[in-house]
Amino acid sequence: MRFLRGGWAICKRELHSYFVSPVAYALLAIFWLAEGIFFVSILGYWAAQGRNADARVQEFGAEGNLLNVPAMVAGSFLDVTALVLMFVVPIIAMGLLSEEKRRGTMDLLLTSPVSNAGIMWGKFCGAYVFLLFMLTPPFLFQFVMDFYGDNEFGTFVTGFLGLALMSASMLAATLWVSSITKNQVVSAFAGYGVLMVFWFIDAPANLLPSIYQDGVRWLSIHNHFGDFRVGVISGRDLNYFVWFPAFFLFLTYTALESIRWRGVRSS
Repeated sequence: MRFLRGGWAICKRELHSYFVSPVAYALLAIFWLAEGIFFVSILGYWAAQGRNADARVQEFGAEGNLLNVPAMVAGSFLDVTALVLMFVVPIIAMGLLSEEKRRGTMDLLLTSPVSNAGIMWGKFCGAYVFLLFMLTPPFLFQFVMDFYGDNEFGTFVTGFLGLALMSASMLAATLWVSSITKNQVVSAFAGYGVLMVFWFIDAPANLLPSIYQDGVRWLSIHNHFGDFRVGVISGRDLNYFVWFPAFFLFLTYTALESIRWRGVRSS
């Protein structure tokens, strides 16, 4: 498509830059190590809670509490992974466009036979494929659940689908931040700020007039991820995870158009 001209080349270049960068490998190692520690800790905690629940059932009979350990582990691990992603995604996205501007290579990109949409999609897709690669080992942790009871495979599948959609939304928002800054550190911290706003925006909803409460809650990323983590896929949540990244990708495209227009005016 002419509209996305050059996007595939940009995507391949971004992926190559990740897999030859020691920083990217360090980020992968830290993320996987942290996820492994979190998983083992969560598994150990809920396994102990499950043994306590079984003991109460044996002692008190039907009045004891049954505990679905795999479901609790799945939900807790998905929640932790979502929080970790909120801090990892801005690091991945911080230099996507801001570093191009700092180095002065943005002008070369904009004067090359690559469309603005191609630049945007190439940068986004390259970073997103890297993100999905990061999430692969944590997804495989679910097979450990076979040793502790019934495997909640469906919950993990929908949960990681939610993580994939949420990652795309976070990446689109932080890509836009990178498009309006020249400094990677500023881009990262501004990205954190944007994501935290959309993560916690539903917290003060009850303090607003009732007419605004539903609208504010709809903006929350975490609110829409909640159903995925319990194995539910709803049209409302899918709709959100289409429009949220689409909005920020449009803003990124607009920022690139503005940079190109200013370059033409100054030439």
